[in-house]
Amino acid sequence: REKVVSVLTVAAAEDIVLDLCVSGLARSIDDIRSILGRTFQSTQANGVIESMTGMLPELVPGLAEKGLINEDFVPTPLGTAVAGSGLTIASGLHYRDILQGRIPQSPLGWLAAVLAVEEFHHAQAGLTAGEYRHRTYERLLTQDYGDCLPEISGFLKRSDDNCPPSFREAALIKAVVLLVEWAQGAPVEKLEQRFQLHLGQISDLAATAAWLTGALGKIA
Repeated sequence: REKVVSVLTVAAAEDIVLDLCVSGLARSIDDIRSILGRTFQSTQANGVIESMTGMLPELVPGLAEKGLINEDFVPTPLGTAVAGSGLTIASGLHYRDILQGRIPQSPLGWLAAVLAVEEFHHAQAGLTAGEYRHRTYERLLTQDYGDCLPEISGFLKRSDDNCPPSFREAALIKAVVLLVEWAQGAPVEKLEQRFQLHLGQISDLAATAAWLTGALGKIA
């Protein structure tokens, strides 16, 4: 029998509250408390709802400070774009910072910026342990797209440029190079052989990139 799990146990509290504000269901802290008190999770004696409602006096002003809602709980255009796109607040603010700061100058740079969020799961790139160990796609990036390397590195959030990329960073590099070559019209057979992925996996990766690119466009 499949276990029923509430999203309130896995999603960040601020994301839940923003969704409630954007949906129009909540226009006060009392509204949020009332809604949370009528959820499936409220029937579970694990303290999740109590903990979340206890955070509201600090959490709600925090959403306003981030420019996601105003003091009347009405969502701003940024808040609407973030929640409406299905992004976490952390990812939405990442995209906002990109648009307000150093704009990518190349397709690889844009893809690195778009995929450098938690909504991109490194498993989608199908990076193997052998590819990671041999730094296959880092070498490919340096060899074929060396001019873009500094730009891409800026979106990897590296703590030490002298250390090898993490597994997630290496997967992002693989995804970025693959998608750029697909966009340039490389034959599918060549991509499957070069990146050791099937068409279905490539299509799934492209769909994620398209969703996140669209989300960034809404925030712009």
